[in-house]
Amino acid sequence: MKNSNSIIALCLALFSFFSCVGEESDKSMPAEKVYLSTRVGTVNQDNVASEDYVSEVRVMAFQADDGACVKNELLTFNGNNQPTAEQNRSDQITLLSGTYDFLFIANESSYNYNTSFKEALLNIRHIVQLEDEVFTTLKYEPTSDSEQGKGILMSAFYPGVLLEEKGENESVIIQDVELLRAFAKIEIQFHNKVGEENFKEITKVSFHNVPKHYTVPAANQDYLSIYPDKFTSFEKAITFTEEEYKKETIGSVVFYVPEFLRYKDNKVEKYMDITIEGIGFLPHQIRLAHQHFEDYKQPRTLSTELLSTTTVLRNTHYKVDVNLTASRDLESVLKVLPWQFLKSEISYTDPSWTLFKIEVGGKDVIDQKEISLKSGEEAKVTFELDEPSGAIWKASLTNGRFFEFTDPTTTTGLAGTEYTFSIKASQDWNGSFNYTEFYISVNGEELKLREDGVGIGNRYVFKQVE
Repeated sequence: MKNSNSIIALCLALFSFFSCVGEESDKSMPAEKVYLSTRVGTVNQDNVASEDYVSEVRVMAFQADDGACVKNELLTFNGNNQPTAEQNRSDQITLLSGTYDFLFIANESSYNYNTSFKEALLNIRHIVQLEDEVFTTLKYEPTSDSEQGKGILMSAFYPGVLLEEKGENESVIIQDVELLRAFAKIEIQFHNKVGEENFKEITKVSFHNVPKHYTVPAANQDYLSIYPDKFTSFEKAITFTEEEYKKETIGSVVFYVPEFLRYKDNKVEKYMDITIEGIGFLPHQIRLAHQHFEDYKQPRTLSTELLSTTTVLRNTHYKVDVNLTASRDLESVLKVLPWQFLKSEISYTDPSWTLFKIEVGGKDVIDQKEISLKSGEEAKVTFELDEPSGAIWKASLTNGRFFEFTDPTTTTGLAGTEYTFSIKASQDWNGSFNYTEFYISVNGEELKLREDGVGIGNRYVFKQVE
């Protein structure tokens, strides 16, 4: 599976959260307050399938040493529970310095089969309660869930996050937070290699051995061992027009199904399969499989070395290209992709750009790794992404406390268009040097803007000097 780390967005799309704390204290002193905020990536921008839809985000913080829940509340974004593309940074919450296991849950209000799930979330007092049946036997209903991309439950678990003071100046801790949709996306795209003289017609797609239950937050158990007979099947009639069959790409259908974890040591012959039926060809069966786990990076405590490759993972896009042929047999190819906002419309060309400039006071400073800014002075950045076509790029600063973009609406855009935005210090000079790192990512993957590489320590650094 390619690893481009979509921004859903839900890539959902990308998330970041940071903490700001006060002065350094002796170990014998009481814990300091920590101020947390969550920065959301591309959410609520998909107006077609609403796959990046987020209605609300709940955050839970558990003490790492004893599992006690010390924070359980809905985040707010400028006073509202729902984040938007423009208002994607949450209002602050407070915690005491220490080590925590963080759990994020999104779209709890979208689960409408009963009220037990939402009530159980409200009453979490200890991390062990997440193993209760109410969280591990959520109901999957093919007649509604399989074709509904909007409001899918999401979760992300980050254990052992240390929040501590770093010195006299407030510190910033950056960590990416990616919400996982509880379902996998199955896209079947049909292609015509036959021609009108050998006309064939697709009439039905059937799914077999789909789990009846799913878990939120993500669990790690072998599904067959716990629910050997809790499976369902469903089918959908396919009706493409005569004109659509004349095209090289006839059309596509999309389904959403629960995760199906299979362990290597489970020898039960039960797999999630798709059958395609129609006129002029034999029934064609496709076995869904993850293929390999070399680039696995989901935020959960899952040991992929235990998994069979016939596993179907949540928050993953399984794309099947099905070709009509001149014979009575169809041909199909399964691809395992990151599930990203509008990913099916984005080419997989490596990112490339020719226009990238940084200017301060009209002077080109792109050759400088550390760029000095005086209070009130701005650095103007000009950027145009050439490839991949349709890709979304985003500019980011690591220290939102002391630096900001003058117009945040210009710091994300599409390939093929030139954009200009500015960076400046957000506070008056206080006698101390403040720093921020600057980077640009495409579909969640950081670009190599400097020869040094990517990541912390290799990016452009802006320094407030006076």
